[in-house]
Amino acid sequence: MLTQFALSNFKGFKQLDAIELKPLTVLCGINSSGKSSIIQSLLLMKQSNVDSSKLSIDSYIQEPVVFNGLYVRLGDWADVINNHAADKEIGFSWKLAGDFEQRDTTRFWVARESLPIDVELEVKLSYSEHETSTTPETKNNFIGKLF
Repeated sequence: MLTQFALSNFKGFKQLDAIELKPLTVLCGINSSGKSSIIQSLLLMKQSNVDSSKLSIDSYIQEPVVFNGLYVRLGDWADVINNHAADKEIGFSWKLAGDFEQRDTTRFWVARESLPIDVELEVKLSYSEHETSTTPETKNNFIGKLF
């Protein structure tokens, strides 16, 4: 379960310090305070984590992060980076916690052991002018491999 996340240089946020997520988390604030941007950042990671051939506009193009897809349409890099500064990096960090269930099967019984897991991930993305082409055979889901 996602228990904490932080952002840097994403839309209106230059730096968003870690937000603790509980089973019920309520975002509230005045207009244009970033509530939608927080939700969009989470949807962006979900969208980039699933099979992006189902989400991308062009199913033959695999992007490490899918800005425009089924869950959210954010435009391009310049629309997402803070203050439209293309030379900056967008940063995401997550803290995941939960129980990993390990099963040991024998001929007569199944032994289960629950192991607590705490994982912290940090990803920084930058933009490059270089174009690459990807075929369906060479698709590589970058974010999906992190999880």
